[in-house]
Amino acid sequence: MAFVSPRFEALNARSSSSTVTATEILSKYEYDTSSEYMTSDLLIKRAFESLLAAGFEEQSHFVTVATYEPETVPNPWLSVQGLGGIDLPLSEVGAWALISASVPERTVGSHGIVTGSNPGIWEIPAKKVASGNPSWHSWVQNEAGATALRALGAHIGADVQPDFVFKKMVLNDSEGSQSERSTIEHGVECSAHKMGELVVVLPSSFAGGDLEFFFEGERKSHPSLNCNHDGQLTSIVAACVGVQQTLSAVTSGYRLSLVYDIFYPGHHDPHSPKQKLRNIMSAWKQDRTGFAPRFIACLLQNKYSHSATFNACSLRGTDEQLLSVLKPSAIDLGFSIYLAQIEATTETGFVNDVSIAWDDAESINELSFASVLTDDNDGAGEDILVQLIVDLDGIPVEVQGFNPRASDFISGPSVTLHEPDSTTYDGEALSVRKTALLLWPEDSASVRVSVGDIHEYACDVLAGSNSVTPTCKEKRLAKELIRWCRTAHKDEELQCILHLLRRCAQRWDDIGFFLRTMEACGVDKQIELMGTEGFVSACLAFGWNALRDFCNLAMANDPSKLRRWELTMHLSELVNQNDVLGLQMWCQTHQSTLLDSLDKDDLEWLVELCVLGGGDFVPQFLFGQLETQGLPVETFWAPFFRRLHQNRTRIPSDDPKVICDLIDDGVRRIVSELHAFPTNIVNGQEQANIAIIFEVFRMSLETNQDTLCAEIAGKMRSAVISKEYNARFPPWQYYIGVAGLLQAYFHENPENPEFAICLQRFFEDVVIFVLSPNAFHNDGQLVFPCHLTGEILATVMTAVRRAGGLSFLDLLLSVQPEMLQGRDSESLQQLALAMVREFEPSDTDSAAFIDYEAVASRIINATIDNFNTDGAELTEILEIVDFCLQVKAPAATHKRLLMRFISVPNGTSLRQHLSNTLIPTLFGLQKNLAFRNLDLQHVAFRQFVATVVQLFTKTMAPKPPAFIPVKELRDRITGCPNSRTTCNECSDLRKFLLDDRQVLQFQKIRKTRKHLEQVLEVAKLASFGFTWETVKRFSPNILKVMKPDNLLASKAWYADHVLGKKLLDGLGSIEAQRDILGENYDRALAAIDGVDGRQALATMNGNHERVGSKRGPDGINSVGQQKKPRRE
Repeated sequence: MAFVSPRFEALNARSSSSTVTATEILSKYEYDTSSEYMTSDLLIKRAFESLLAAGFEEQSHFVTVATYEPETVPNPWLSVQGLGGIDLPLSEVGAWALISASVPERTVGSHGIVTGSNPGIWEIPAKKVASGNPSWHSWVQNEAGATALRALGAHIGADVQPDFVFKKMVLNDSEGSQSERSTIEHGVECSAHKMGELVVVLPSSFAGGDLEFFFEGERKSHPSLNCNHDGQLTSIVAACVGVQQTLSAVTSGYRLSLVYDIFYPGHHDPHSPKQKLRNIMSAWKQDRTGFAPRFIACLLQNKYSHSATFNACSLRGTDEQLLSVLKPSAIDLGFSIYLAQIEATTETGFVNDVSIAWDDAESINELSFASVLTDDNDGAGEDILVQLIVDLDGIPVEVQGFNPRASDFISGPSVTLHEPDSTTYDGEALSVRKTALLLWPEDSASVRVSVGDIHEYACDVLAGSNSVTPTCKEKRLAKELIRWCRTAHKDEELQCILHLLRRCAQRWDDIGFFLRTMEACGVDKQIELMGTEGFVSACLAFGWNALRDFCNLAMANDPSKLRRWELTMHLSELVNQNDVLGLQMWCQTHQSTLLDSLDKDDLEWLVELCVLGGGDFVPQFLFGQLETQGLPVETFWAPFFRRLHQNRTRIPSDDPKVICDLIDDGVRRIVSELHAFPTNIVNGQEQANIAIIFEVFRMSLETNQDTLCAEIAGKMRSAVISKEYNARFPPWQYYIGVAGLLQAYFHENPENPEFAICLQRFFEDVVIFVLSPNAFHNDGQLVFPCHLTGEILATVMTAVRRAGGLSFLDLLLSVQPEMLQGRDSESLQQLALAMVREFEPSDTDSAAFIDYEAVASRIINATIDNFNTDGAELTEILEIVDFCLQVKAPAATHKRLLMRFISVPNGTSLRQHLSNTLIPTLFGLQKNLAFRNLDLQHVAFRQFVATVVQLFTKTMAPKPPAFIPVKELRDRITGCPNSRTTCNECSDLRKFLLDDRQVLQFQKIRKTRKHLEQVLEVAKLASFGFTWETVKRFSPNILKVMKPDNLLASKAWYADHVLGKKLLDGLGSIEAQRDILGENYDRALAAIDGVDGRQALATMNGNHERVGSKRGPDGINSVGQQKKPRRE
C-alpha cells in the first residue's frame, strides 16, 4: 500500500456565495464584538493592538524527539520500486540495495537553485516507496504524529486534525564522515499551511548522527538516537517551520528514515498569542464587507538608523520577536510585510519655551503615538512624513495608496516616546523619527507596491559591501541594477554601474553574472563602456576562455574599429605579461581582419591608429599591411595622406621628419599615378570623378607641395590635347567641377598668395576649355562644347580673375576670336552679363575701365553679329535690345542692332515685315524705354523709328474716293411695306452695307426677289454705285447685289490711317515727332491724315467726330476743313 495522505482542504474554507465579516469570524474566538459601533476596521485594529500589548511570550516548543520500543510500533512492510521489500532492522545488504536505487541529496541554495550534493546522504522520492501495512499510516497519524504535535504545543481535537504527507526516504552512511563537511545544515522549509517536518528513524544500526537545533536564538542538542540499541528502536524527530538543524555525519552503519511534511490547519493552541494573531489575520483576509482596514501600521519599540543598511535583520528585542511571530502567518495567509521610516511633527501648543514643551511631551510618554499627534489641545496639529518604505531585505519600494495619518498607527508592546529628534526654534513643534511595521493583504486593491528607481540605493549598498558570497539582498539589488542598465541612456551612469558590478562579479567569482551585466549594458556594441582596462581586469579574474565568446561578440558588433583595435592591443599586452594560451593568436587574427577590408569610412580610425602606434608603427607595420591590399588612390590614399598630414604633430616619433617625408613621398606618388580625368562607379553607373582631382589639389596645397598643382594642371592639359579621356565625360565637366570646389575651399580657408601662382595655369585652362565652342570626335563619339549657363559662367568669371583678370580674357579673345564667333547669341548674352556682374568697374577706376570696355565690346558685338534676325520672334528682339541696355552698350551698338531688323527677310513682303516685326518692335521698344525713363528721341533709337514710319507711309492704301453715306443708306432700309417688322432678307441687306463682303446673293422665290428689288430702288442705292441682277440659271433664281469698288478702298485706307495715328502718337508730342522724323514729318503726316475722302472717314467712324483731332492743330476737322498749322 502506497503512502497516500488525505488531501486537506484550504484553511478556513468558506462558501463563496455568502458575505463573511470580521465580526462573525472573531466571535468564534471569543473576541468582544458586541458594540454596535464596532466596524471591521476598528475591530481588527483593536484586536491587533490588544494582542501586541499582551506580547507573545509563551513556552518555546520548536522541536521534540521521542523513541519507541519495537513492540509498540507496527512494521511498515516497506518496498522500493525496482528493489522489492526492505527488511527491518536494515541490514548492510539492504542498505547497499537502497543506495543503488537512490540519488545523492542535493544542496539547494537561495531561490531554489541546486548548488551541489551532500556526501553520505541518499534520497528516494516518495513515489517510489510503498507501505504494505495499512496500520502504519494510522500509527504515524494518530500516535507518533499526534504525540509530537502536542509536545510542540499544537491543539488537536475533533475539529482540528493534522495531515502528514510522506515526502521521501533518506539513508545516511559513513561516507559523509570522510568528507570535508562532517556536518550538514538543514532548515525546515516554509510553504502554505505547513507547520513543520516529522522524521521517523526506522530500526537500523549506526553510530554518530548527532542532532542540534536552532530557533530564534535558542539551541537544543540530541545525541545519536539509536546508539547502543542494536538498531531495534524507532525514533521520531518533529521540528517547526523555520528551525535550523545540524546533523553530524554517521561514523558507522546506516541510518534509515522517512520524512513527512506536517500540515496543520491551526497553529498551536487557539488561545495562544500566536494563534490569536493568526485568527485576526484570517478574519481580516476573509472580510468582505468593504470596511476592513486597508493596512495596519504598527510602531516598533526601538529606534533605528534611517540608513541604506536598514532591513529586517536590524530589528532587535520585542521588534524582532514581533516579526518572527508575524512572518510565518503572513506567508501562510498571503500578507505583505514592509518596514517604514517615518517622521512625525506635532505642535506642542507652547511658545518660545523648549523646556516647557518637552516637559509636556515627557508627561505623556507612556501614551500611544497617536495620542501625542492630535489637534485636540490649543489647535495643535500633526504632520506625518513617510521618508522611506523598504521590504524585509531593506530594498526601497514605492507604495501607492499608503497615506497614513497619526490615527492610523497602532503601538507595539511598550512603545514610548523618547526625546524628540528635532524642535523648532520657538519650541512650538517637535519632530520624532520612528520605524513602523506595515501589513496588508497581498491581493489588496487599494495598496499597490512597486520597485521604483533604486539604482542609487543599490549602488550604495553594493559599493559598501565586501561579501565574498552575495547575500539574498545583494543578489536582488544586483539583478535590479542589471534591469536598470537595460533602460539607461547616459554612458557616464552606465560606466559607473558597470565597473561596480564588475568588481562585485570578480569578488563573488561569478562569471555568469558578469556576462549578463555586460550584455545588459550593451558593452558588445560599445567597448568603451567597459574600457579596455576593464576587459583586461576581467580576463585576469575569470580567465581568457570565459571571456572569449563575449570578446568575439564585441569585435563583431562594436561599430568603432578604433575601439576594437585598442581592445586587441591591450589584450596582446596581457599576453606578454601572463602568457595566456590562445589569446595572442586571437589578437593577431582580429588585427589582420581589421586591416584587410578598408574603405574611406576607415580613414579616421586609421589616423588615430597611427597616433596610437607612433612614428615607427606607421612605416614599419601599417604601410606594409596597406600596400598589399591594392587600395584605390582616389578613395583611400589621397584622403589618407591628407588626414595624416593634418595629424602629423600628434604622432609621437623620435624623428618627426620621418612622418613628413613619408607624407611627401605618398603625395608625389599619388599625383604621378592619378589619371588626368578619372571616373568611378556610383550605384552601378560610371561617373566623372571630379572629387578626387580636387582632393589631390587640396592635398598638395595642405602639404605645401604647390608645384604639384602645376604638374596636375599640365597633366590635364596634355590629356585634352591628346584626347585621353572618356568621350562621355568631356574635360570641361572636370574643369568646372574642380574650379567650383577650389573656390569654395578658398572661401573657407585662408589662401596663401604663393598658391595663386601655382594654380594660375589651371584656371587659365578652365577659361579656355569651358568657353571653347568647338565640337569634335573622340573614339567615334561626338564631344559637345559646354552649354554656358549662369552658374557655370559665374565659376568661369572667378577663374578669369584667378587666371589674370580681364587683360587675360581680352588677350584670349583677340587671339582666339572663334571662341565668340562659334557661340550663339543667347550664350554670349549670358557671358556678357556674367562679365558685367563680376568685373564692372566703378566710375573712378579708369584703369580697370579700359580692359573692361575692350572685353565688353568684343562680347557685345559678337552677340549682335550672331543674332539671327530672320524669323526672329518679337520676344527675342526685345530681349536682345534689353540686353544691350543692361550692359550699357553705346548708342552706335544700339543703332547697328536695330537697323539689322529693317532688312526684309526673303519670302516676306515689306508690308508683312512691317506688320509682323517692325511696328510691334517699335511699340515694344517704346514701352521698355518708358520703364527705364527713356524715350524714342534718344539718338540710339531715332534712326530706327524714323525708318519704320517712313516705310509705313510708303505702304499705306491709296487715298479714299468720294464719300459714300453707308450708314444713311442702311437707315433707309427701315422695314417691309405693310409690315411692322423687318423681314430676314432686309436684315441681311442692312448688315451687308457695313461688313467686308463685296457681293450678297439671295436664292429666293420670285415674290421675295421682287420685294428686295423694291427695297433697293426705294433706298436709291444705284445712285451710289450699287448694282444688282437676277441670275436665272438656278431654281429658284438668285438675286445678286454688288457693292462699288471705292467703298472697300475707303475701308482699307481707314485701317492704315488709324495705325499711322497710333505710330505718330507713340513717338510722343508733336515736337518729339518733328524731332525724330525731321523733314519727313510733313510728308508722313499728310500720308497718314489724307486730303480727300473726308466724308468716307466720317462714315467709317459712324459719327461726326473730327478726324485726327487728337493730333492738335495739324489734324483734320469733322467737316473736312483743314486747319492751318499753328506755330508755337
